[in-house]
Amino acid sequence: MYHYAGNNPVKYTDPDGRSGKNTVVVIGQPGGAGDNFEVAGRTWIEENVSNEDSVIILHAKDYENATDLVNDIKKAYGEKGIDNLVYFGHSYADGLTTQADDETRNERDDADAWILSLSGVKFNSDSNIYLYGCNAGNAKAMAKYNLPCIAQSFANETGATVWGYDYYSFATADPVLGHYGRLPTDNDILTKLPQDVKKAWFVCNNGKKLTKFTKQ
Repeated sequence: MYHYAGNNPVKYTDPDGRSGKNTVVVIGQPGGAGDNFEVAGRTWIEENVSNEDSVIILHAKDYENATDLVNDIKKAYGEKGIDNLVYFGHSYADGLTTQADDETRNERDDADAWILSLSGVKFNSDSNIYLYGCNAGNAKAMAKYNLPCIAQSFANETGATVWGYDYYSFATADPVLGHYGRLPTDNDILTKLPQDVKKAWFVCNNGKKLTKFTKQ
């Protein structure tokens, strides 16, 4: 279901609401670049979670749908609220792909389940949602339908500040590129990371950082 402390209780504490920030990291369905979601998620934790914070990791493959996954977020933090929700997974401008890899399902229907479920999650003041999947912040792609992108929908529903890429993203093991110390090349985008890679970052193909979205 979910586990506390990222299997590292020495560094990460169980959520008790007394100090630090509460963070939830969601690892999307594997496959393709998704084979690196787990590594990228743990890299994000290592770089952004302090000893005073608490963190849980949820894996989309363990759930039938987004509603069940979000219900576990509620169970973990409840009235204590969360400060950071971080998603490493496949996504589109209009939704996330957290459902099981089943061709009989419409992956984008998952967006409605996410939005409805998140309405019941308490987000603390100055909270953030980070969406590291492809096109989650691609407002232009949805403008022709007169609809918000999924990052904007999340911001409208939760009141949190939401960050998403406005184009495709890919995994890199280069820390310089991972921290935007240089622009990506075609070779970077096409390079498949080895299975034993220890650290990974997801960056946007066009070299742009995450786009910021606030409630409208």
